[in-house]
Amino acid sequence: MKTYCKKTTLICFVLVLVFGFLWIQHVFPQSGTFDKTIKTTWNANKEPDLQGYIIYYGPESKSYSYSIDVGMDTTKTINYFSNVDFFAAVTAYDSSGNESAYSNEIFDIYADINCDSAVNIIDWEILKYLQGRSLGDPLYDPKADLNKDTDINIIDWLLMKYELGRY
Repeated sequence: MKTYCKKTTLICFVLVLVFGFLWIQHVFPQSGTFDKTIKTTWNANKEPDLQGYIIYYGPESKSYSYSIDVGMDTTKTINYFSNVDFFAAVTAYDSSGNESAYSNEIFDIYADINCDSAVNIIDWEILKYLQGRSLGDPLYDPKADLNKDTDINIIDWLLMKYELGRY
């Protein structure tokens, strides 16, 4: 009996390792390159002492991880991963170093399948309906393929479960 338990434990441990490896491979892009872009554009500030603009962005709303000083440009294309949420806002700064409040936030919520600015039960139902669809199937919807592996499967369900109700 003890040998059986040890073998079962070892098999479970190996399955957890294999599943964990497969999960990472499906959730994160393999090449490590960004696969989505967003072009930000805003109206120029008319203040005479304006020195430039800073774009703040990251995967959390109003809690930005990155920033880019774009000088006097009023447009910037930002690359990011399609399997993460994206939020961005712009500030202006003057010659004295004063910085404005954030602009209105722009965002792309990757699990928002129906594009209503929320991850909710409607997205869950769409994902349920599309379960088992693959690239080439006339009903395949790339927006529902959250991990971009060309199959709408259990990994997409797990990603949706994490995102459900966050926004």
